[in-house]
Amino acid sequence: MTKVEIGLILKELRIASGKTQKEVAEILGRKQQIIGHWETGYSQPDANTLFTLCDIYGTTVDDAFGFNKKTDTLSPDDFILLKKYHSLDEHGKKIIDFTLTEEFNRCETTKDIIDDDNIVPYPEYPTVTKKDIKSFVARNKKKNFTEKDIAELIYTLFPNGDE
Repeated sequence: MTKVEIGLILKELRIASGKTQKEVAEILGRKQQIIGHWETGYSQPDANTLFTLCDIYGTTVDDAFGFNKKTDTLSPDDFILLKKYHSLDEHGKKIIDFTLTEEFNRCETTKDIIDDDNIVPYPEYPTVTKKDIKSFVARNKKKNFTEKDIAELIYTLFPNGDE
């Protein structure tokens, strides 16, 4: 692993934790410039500081640098969602937690129910049923689209519900 790779991981961890370079520098009792040097690969923190940084960022060195080979690693989209979540105030986090819990419970209770119209329309998108998506997939079999691909495409093409 190169210095630059280590620096990029440290930067991603800092951003995901919602902290600025200045905040991290203050916690460590260092200058902000040195945090920037670590993140760009110009220099590296010593081992003890690396462990402290991971504590500050809410992770471990093993997890941060891939020493624990997990199959459930975060995708770039997951990382962006976490970054957005961490930037919310307490009220915003409570709203997201509530909505996530309610939707998770709804999906858990309905996942064994077969319902072709089980897609709940999001207000700014057109109503699209599973039947619509299955029909499109059937007409485009050679392109190897999944139902999820088609749903995402439809929502991208019609962001305001207009055709």
